[in-house]
Amino acid sequence: MNAKENTKTIIVEQKNSNNIGLAGFILSIIGLLFGLLHPIAFIALFVGFILSFIGMFRKPSGFAVAGFLIALISIIVIIALIVMVIYFLGKTEFYNYLS
Repeated sequence: MNAKENTKTIIVEQKNSNNIGLAGFILSIIGLLFGLLHPIAFIALFVGFILSFIGMFRKPSGFAVAGFLIALISIIVIIALIVMVIYFLGKTEFYNYLS
């Protein structure tokens, strides 16, 4: 028997992963769930936004796009809520009492 006849070729395919996009997605979900309750979660939302944006340029980009959209919508909603609270506090007697 020849040594070449006993050799086997094993081909291992490596799965592509986008760890930055996945981290951005997870931080965006945490920021979405706890963004109004704790300031650290609001920071996590911004970090998730940035990581998801970076991850969108790598393949596969599914989690990164989802994290980017979740973070973007959450940031817009939170800023709108803060503006509304400040606006309505300015219209109340409580604001006049503090002045």
